[in-house]
Amino acid sequence: MFPFLQSRIFRLLTIGMLVIISGFGVLIYMIIHNERQNVLEERVRASELMAEPILQSIYEDMVTERADHARYLIDRLKTVSGVERIQVIRANGFEEAFQDLKTIEAMEKRLGRIWPAWLVDHPSKVDVTAVGTETRGFKEALKLFDEERGERGYYLETSGGKELLTYVALIQAKQECNACHGAAEPARGFLMISTSLNEPFLLFEETRNRWLLYGAAVTLTIVIISISLFVSFISSGARRMKGMLAVSEEWKKGNLDVRMDVDEKDEFGTLAKSFNSMADSLKVDQEEIKGLYTDVNQAKIAWERTFDTMEELVVIMDSGGKILKANKAIGRRLNMHFNDIVGKDCFEVLHNLYERWHDCPIARIVHTRRPHVFEIEAEHLGGTFWTTIAPLTFDSVGNVSTLIHVMTDVTALKRLTRLEGDKKLLEETDAFKNNLMSIVSHELRTHLSSIMGYIELLRSRIVDEETKGKWLEIVHKESDRLTSFMDEILDLARIKPGGVELTREGFDVVRLVEKVAEPYIHRSNAQTIGLDTPANLPLAYGNTGKIQNVIVNLLENAVKYSPEGGRVLIKLEHVDEDIMVSVADEGMGIPTGDIEKVFEPFHRADSSHEFSIKGTGLGLSISKAIVALHGGKIWAESEGEGKGTTFYFTLPLAKTDGVQKAQ
Repeated sequence: MFPFLQSRIFRLLTIGMLVIISGFGVLIYMIIHNERQNVLEERVRASELMAEPILQSIYEDMVTERADHARYLIDRLKTVSGVERIQVIRANGFEEAFQDLKTIEAMEKRLGRIWPAWLVDHPSKVDVTAVGTETRGFKEALKLFDEERGERGYYLETSGGKELLTYVALIQAKQECNACHGAAEPARGFLMISTSLNEPFLLFEETRNRWLLYGAAVTLTIVIISISLFVSFISSGARRMKGMLAVSEEWKKGNLDVRMDVDEKDEFGTLAKSFNSMADSLKVDQEEIKGLYTDVNQAKIAWERTFDTMEELVVIMDSGGKILKANKAIGRRLNMHFNDIVGKDCFEVLHNLYERWHDCPIARIVHTRRPHVFEIEAEHLGGTFWTTIAPLTFDSVGNVSTLIHVMTDVTALKRLTRLEGDKKLLEETDAFKNNLMSIVSHELRTHLSSIMGYIELLRSRIVDEETKGKWLEIVHKESDRLTSFMDEILDLARIKPGGVELTREGFDVVRLVEKVAEPYIHRSNAQTIGLDTPANLPLAYGNTGKIQNVIVNLLENAVKYSPEGGRVLIKLEHVDEDIMVSVADEGMGIPTGDIEKVFEPFHRADSSHEFSIKGTGLGLSISKAIVALHGGKIWAESEGEGKGTTFYFTLPLAKTDGVQKAQ
């Protein structure tokens, strides 16, 4: 309704005026408050001046065996102008002294006599309850005295329509007072002097009204001056604002050549100069924007040409998977116009599905705002594609609004890679075959040489029966070793995925381990064999005989490579959907670099004990193949040489559908 009320100048003037008025108001309040405080302090000082002689008279009456001087003094002071009441209150807090004969009787008891002058005009009331002892101020004063936090104080009260300042002083206990009071009482009474505040408050109200009048006059003057300044500013600024508005209307129409009149003597001139500078900048920016628009338009054309000529299959889609734009390459693949693809779901066009599959990565990409790369076989698009889906644009709150979906045809590359892989596999197979033949020839030559040597000795020499028996025993052992070696070679050749059929069933691993370990526990005197088998372990699923071979191989190795007095521990655990078997020894350990090599055929530990430990080096290879046939894993862990080794392998849990065969 009044636009000038929204102007900054009006607000500044208003704030300044309010600050000045508030400051003047605070000053007046402080003056009035100080005046009132001075009135109260004056009354307190007057009360203290009256209290001193009264207290002195009370103490002198006690010492000089008088009982009338304090009473006479109090009666005289009650006639002073402004004094409403003066009372001496006994220690009980409500009886007024000198209003009955208790003090006279106490003095008579103490001295054995009284003076007749003491009874002249002496009151003899029955009800001597002091006035004002029921007020809150008096009770708080008594509490202050009881807590020994002071001996004098004052408070304000209203009595009989008058404002009173009541001064209360503690009457100290004296030895001479014990005749009238108990020795245990902390005080002998209280002096109460109440003076009227009506007359000084009338003077105070006149002063207060005078200052309020001054404040109103000053406030009115400030308001008039502020309004005058504001009206002057509005009248001089309205003309300038009309000119500036006219120029701004021209700028709105796009005519940036018009400029405002500049008068640097006031704020409007500075504002006009700033607006003119802004118009200069806008004109320069306008030219730059025209150039940028041209560049952007050309870049858009170049991008669309690049987009349409790309060999990759590219689409842009929203966060729900709706295709917003597609290039020509994908249209050629689908034998349809690329514009006809717009609006369709990506899973329908790119993956030939009727609905989004359960593991669609779009939701995950929208949530994580990270790209996702995967390989996909798309027969309807004619090959294998390396696919990348990544966020393209984001909305104002940072959520993914569009995504780009790029499919690169890697069919030829995969074919070439496969051929190179087959070639490398053939080379590795030839190398392994040559190495295998060399090792087999060496092992056969070693065992056969030993057998032939002892047979030749038996043929060419006549020896006693004991020597003959020893040589025949050696020939027999070498024959067994040769037979075992050939069996392991054949097992290694047969046991591989697709090379053998296994009949699998549910079996108790605990019972199998106990069966395998039992002869070692009774046979081994050099090592201690320990079992850690939990209760209620589920059944494993596999071929009992083959798994027994794995456990035997691992246990044989542990016993062979453990020192005398060492401990071998077989442990069973239920881990997720598998049963994990571990065999740990305290033997020679495995160097970190050889952990993966121990499962290679014919690998033997590189150690000074190598030639003292018999074996073909095929046991772990065969064990690895058996575990792989069961869908499990086998691995070894060792902290280094001399720190022992632990072998692990896993088996799946037993199924409920009976016996199965691995294809």
